Amino acid sequence: MTLEEKIDQVPERPGVYLYKDAKAQVIYIGKAASLRSRVRSYFQESRARDPKTDALVGQIRDVDYIVTGNELEALILESNLVKKHRPRYNIILRDDKHYPFLRLTANEDFPRLVVARRVQKDGAAYFGPFYPATAMRQTLRLVRQLFPLRTCRIKIDGTLPRPCLQYYIHRCNAPCTGWETREGYAKTVGEVQRFLEGRSDDLAMELTREMEAAAGDLKFERAAGLRDQIQALNTVREHQKIISTEEADQDIVGVVRQGADACVQLFFVRKGRLMGRESFFFDRVSGWSSGEILSAFVRQFYARDVTAAPEILLSEEPPEASLTAEWLGQRRGGRVELPAPQRGKKRELVAMAEENAALALETHLLARGNRQQVVLEIDKHGGLFTEGHDAFGRFDVDYATVDQVDWAAQLDRWLRQSAQRRGLSS
Repeated sequence: MTLEEKIDQVPERPGVYLYKDAKAQVIYIGKAASLRSRVRSYFQESRARDPKTDALVGQIRDVDYIVTGNELEALILESNLVKKHRPRYNIILRDDKHYPFLRLTANEDFPRLVVARRVQKDGAAYFGPFYPATAMRQTLRLVRQLFPLRTCRIKIDGTLPRPCLQYYIHRCNAPCTGWETREGYAKTVGEVQRFLEGRSDDLAMELTREMEAAAGDLKFERAAGLRDQIQALNTVREHQKIISTEEADQDIVGVVRQGADACVQLFFVRKGRLMGRESFFFDRVSGWSSGEILSAFVRQFYARDVTAAPEILLSEEPPEASLTAEWLGQRRGGRVELPAPQRGKKRELVAMAEENAALALETHLLARGNRQQVVLEIDKHGGLFTEGHDAFGRFDVDYATVDQVDWAAQLDRWLRQSAQRRGLSS
């Protein structure tokens, strides 16, 4: 059956279409409310011409399609298929890291705080995801310093004759021996939960009242311990930059472009405080609009084990924003809005994300240029690597985060110095 005959058989139903090249490789995946209309539009002489679509159409040798019940189902299927096939002509989020969560095992009598890679429906409380993962490790270390929460996995029945070392370094109050009651431990768990939810202001006020009461009762050791907790909390609050007075939960997404490259900057804001940020880089996007880049980013990033904030501020309005918001709301279990503010405080927040994206993209392109120059120099002076071989092997940082870009620059300098020591550079 010829390509033209297959196109004539495409139904007028919602679904997903897959274009393939002469090698039967999937080169583009799209969705449509009407498959027939969308697929035919690519091959009509009257369509608007652009280099990206012209190049795609020139490679198409076959088409497959999958019919769905509605457009939302098509969006979900499209996201899954793009993740599976990673087609050449789709915008691909190549950063495939999984961002960790902290899991408070509230389904246990004496809960623990542990690291989790994904959210499960097991009765535990999950906090995160953390961008980057180092923020999770810092938070976990701080919680264990501030709150006497157990780290062991033993069954707690209060019958052990003596506690472990954690008790003597004031990291646990030994509920295993019965020296701490279930009620006292539950109070500590509540404090941990409030801290992880970003309600550290309320927690600091409560701890201050307890400290003053302990001092009034001449319990100075207890008061000193509470004082240390309050000071540590205040240090955390100082490092969490307040960027909104509304105490809102928001994800702020800004995109900037330079030639065929683009950078998306994500700010993770909870209770008005900037909890973390991450940069994502795209190449070969010269034929795509900023809104299309944001749409691809949102659909691929939040398709992971990532819970969207109730409001995601975008620097550009993406196509089919209402459909994407419906899908996000379904995943979140609550309403999600995707505004692209044009003025006011929210626009200032987006502008801040754009500014940071511009700086990150500049650093990224500079580091990439340095790497390419190093490879050229090595090849010029003897070719330590065979033609077409990546001098960096598995150290591929084309889609690195901002922090990793600094590491890439350090790697570049090390390679230059190594080449000079070997007498390979002029």
